[in-house]
Amino acid sequence: MTEFLLSKKKYASELEGMMVSSVFTDFQSNVPFLRYRACWMVQRFNTIPWSNPANLQTLIQMVLQRLSDPALPVQIEASKALRFLIELDGAETTLAPVLPQILTEYFRIMNEIGNDEVVAALQVIIDKFGNAIEPHAVVLVQQLTTAFQSYCATSDEDDDTALAAAQCLECIATVLKGVAERPTMYSTMEPHLIPIILHILGNEGDFIEYLEAS
Repeated sequence: MTEFLLSKKKYASELEGMMVSSVFTDFQSNVPFLRYRACWMVQRFNTIPWSNPANLQTLIQMVLQRLSDPALPVQIEASKALRFLIELDGAETTLAPVLPQILTEYFRIMNEIGNDEVVAALQVIIDKFGNAIEPHAVVLVQQLTTAFQSYCATSDEDDDTALAAAQCLECIATVLKGVAERPTMYSTMEPHLIPIILHILGNEGDFIEYLEAS
């Protein structure tokens, strides 16, 4: 249905109204599943044309609130939804001032569960905000290396966790590229990076499959 509705001009122009009238209210529902589905809908209809910037700003704020939802599945779905919203015009202005809080929420969710889509969403945010990430670069690398080592400890039992571990390494690479013009920062990150390099190369090759991602 998503592709069909978006491909037809007469329907696509009505989707903003549908989201406002039928989806926005579910973000505040007492039923966790409806809040989850609201975040899911954002991902499915992330390319609709928003004629009213105020509606888009409201949607961004509601997704941000769901990052700290009482239900973990809702938090995960909200973190996945946010990666699509940051690509829309006007989103960066809203998100940049609360970037530290967003990063904190993502790492909290990552500590709860090893989900590669959550880490992939974080990577999109890091890449999108570019220079704004620089003040947080060292902490980001520290948090990502900690998450990587935690995921590796359980990756034998969970394929999703193994994928999340690999995604952490790609995320670290994105951070390093973002500060490439400040090579002096690399020395500050070395204490966090060297242990995971040794981790990958050691342990009798148990983690050598992560070498490509790193």
